[in-house]
Amino acid sequence: MVTSMPKDEDLGKDSVRRKLDSAKEGVDRTVDEAEVMIRNKGKEIKEFFKDISAVLEEWKFSVEETAEGTRIEVRAVALISTGKKGR
Repeated sequence: MVTSMPKDEDLGKDSVRRKLDSAKEGVDRTVDEAEVMIRNKGKEIKEFFKDISAVLEEWKFSVEETAEGTRIEVRAVALISTGKKGR
């Protein structure tokens, strides 16, 4: 039995649109999951400083979507007190 591929007209705009929408939803869900994971890692870093009793003097954490991909910026300045006085 030989089957032929459907012509473009046979696919219908609605069918193509549903397939595109489905693919976009998958990508959006993946990006959302990645963003949550990245933000959770940022929280873990912040908790690390708390765990070692560091005073967090400066904290910056941002996530930005760009044409090249996802850009993550993390900047932390913390003071870990040794109890010694400066010279």
